[in-house]
Amino acid sequence: MIYILNKQQQIISTLSNKGDMKKVVPYFEDMHIEELDTGVETFEFKTLSNTKVSNDIQIGNYIAFKDENYYKIFQIKEIQEQHTEQIEKSVYCEGACLELLNEVVRPMTINAANLKQFLNTVLEGTSWSIGIIDECLNEVIHIDISDYENVYKIIQETVIEKFGGELRFRVEIANNRIVSKNIDVFAKRGSVTNYRFEYGVNMTSVEKVVDSSELVTALIGVGKDNLTFKDAEAYDKPKSQDFVASEDAYNRWNNNGCHIMGVFNCESESPQELLKLTRDELKRRSEPKITYNLEVELLGNDVSLGDEVLVIDNEFIPPLHLSARVSVLEKSKTDKQSNKCTLSNFKEIKSNINSEMRTLASKLEEKVDDKINKVTIGGRNLVRNSDFASDKYWTLDSFALIDSEILLDNVNSICLKKTEATSNNLGGIKQTVIKGIKKDDMLTVSGYYFLKNKALLDGSFACELKGNYEGGTSTIDTYLSWSKDDCVQGTWTKFSYTAKATRDFIDAYLYGWISKNGEVWFAKLQVEKGNKVSDWTPAPEDIYGALVDTENNLKKDINNSIDGAKEGFLESAKENFTEKSEFNTFTKTVSSKFEQTSSDISAKFTESINKTELVNGKLEDFQETVTTHIQFDNNGINLGKTNSPFTATLDNTKLAFKQDGDEVAYISNNKMYITHAEIKDILRVGKPDSTGNTDGGFFTWIQGSNGNLSLKWSAK
Repeated sequence: MIYILNKQQQIISTLSNKGDMKKVVPYFEDMHIEELDTGVETFEFKTLSNTKVSNDIQIGNYIAFKDENYYKIFQIKEIQEQHTEQIEKSVYCEGACLELLNEVVRPMTINAANLKQFLNTVLEGTSWSIGIIDECLNEVIHIDISDYENVYKIIQETVIEKFGGELRFRVEIANNRIVSKNIDVFAKRGSVTNYRFEYGVNMTSVEKVVDSSELVTALIGVGKDNLTFKDAEAYDKPKSQDFVASEDAYNRWNNNGCHIMGVFNCESESPQELLKLTRDELKRRSEPKITYNLEVELLGNDVSLGDEVLVIDNEFIPPLHLSARVSVLEKSKTDKQSNKCTLSNFKEIKSNINSEMRTLASKLEEKVDDKINKVTIGGRNLVRNSDFASDKYWTLDSFALIDSEILLDNVNSICLKKTEATSNNLGGIKQTVIKGIKKDDMLTVSGYYFLKNKALLDGSFACELKGNYEGGTSTIDTYLSWSKDDCVQGTWTKFSYTAKATRDFIDAYLYGWISKNGEVWFAKLQVEKGNKVSDWTPAPEDIYGALVDTENNLKKDINNSIDGAKEGFLESAKENFTEKSEFNTFTKTVSSKFEQTSSDISAKFTESINKTELVNGKLEDFQETVTTHIQFDNNGINLGKTNSPFTATLDNTKLAFKQDGDEVAYISNNKMYITHAEIKDILRVGKPDSTGNTDGGFFTWIQGSNGNLSLKWSAK
């Protein structure tokens, strides 16, 4: 949602790309651009021009919207109208922080100021305040403003260049207006996401540029009025030396044994500060400047300004593995596929993997590959009617009953219950699941069991996979079984095992059994080819069968409706023509009409469908109107038009009134609570009866003609 604000920065209307387009005004082709180095932001969008809301889009008004977890505000700077298939309005906005260009800082000197003190000074008298300040930005510096400058320029130069901070501008909205405008300063925006930009995936080109034009191995520092640090003594230079040098840079880049010397100029008036600034500049210039020009795509993924990401191009020679930061971010609310970003601050990632590690990894990879080659994957359930919707496909002993009360995820179970057995006698449920098994074929069995009271169990139970072969029956392979000493009670317990055929079998069947007395439930039984267990799903044939049954039932209902209409019509005719001799002729005529070619009946049936669709259309319109203003959830009823900042929530404890999602008033337990109240006429305190009186009287707050406020007591 986008808020439109007037010049007093009060919300006057909204744009939205969600909801009923007949009731909300949409926006589209939007693009929000942020720059890390300056904190500057722009926002462009289009909307329909011939609407009431578009009249609020005027030069000088404002646009606000939520980005991540905070609000941004922009001022409308340019508007264009285009008439193609529809009349559209194109709007260009700039971050409202640029209004600080029109605020002036007079010449001043601030001795020993930290970041917070500096911002307090330059923001005084403006509409902007200090927001979040990173704790590690605690340096104290000397600040000299020698000329009349605008506030925005001073903040850019001082916060970014001297304190090394990164800016973010945000606002807070309450009561449909901007209540505060804040400047946050971070040592480093964003987070280390290690999101990968990889050539051939979301990166289409890479260009590496090496520039040594600013490369130096030693640097002379020159301050204001040709100040030097020659007389300063430090760990990296002797007294009387006016330059600092980098030994590492000299060893790599020296010019025939001589330093590559440079000069650094600044306005510092302190030798110690000049020395520090010169060191910082030497560190920057002691390496060739390497830049990378990339074309990358975000592909709809969420990346924030300042995030640290990875750049990978294994086809580059040598391969490129870089870390970088998102320095420019272009995001659209309506088309995430158009999101783009620009990367900067590239650093090469050097691997700590040595040759021994690579050899070890290669051997490990061979072992892993060998294990993978031995894995076969299953996936399709071979057990029919595994949800026990009925006993179809199953052979059940008399003590095996389908249970629709003991459920697992709303799926029926099968209960095996024996109470009077005097000896072990296996029995339960059976189903043939597959035919033609070869030796070493693998099948995986899985499912769940449940016991209420394992003390009743005096034998064992299992879900065994058995097979028939020429000459007999045997277990396919080893299987799982449980007794009261090793089973779990009171909760559904999952089990699984893989059976490797010990011989060729004609077929295999699943056999759930209990050996003696006890009570056990099975649910979600599954047999799969292979040696990997997957989550339970019904057999594909069962899903298709359910669809066919639904189709047949629907056809049956339609035919019954037509037959019923015919009989009802004849019965009505019989009642009206009982005393008329031509009733039999009429009956034959009507019967003939119903039994003619389907064209006549189809025509009437189509007419009924058309009328039904007309009613459904009106119902859908009504439903859409209702759901636009009333929503139901687990907490109660929400009242208010979709996307409106004003809503009410009714639940079992209170009626709450909300503005922008914040609760501003509610009624509960015969009391009303409100954060702010404005009484237009009279406020009466008492307990009036149905006629407006009270048993003992009441107080009335009355506003006088001269603006005073009085409290008056009135008896019954």
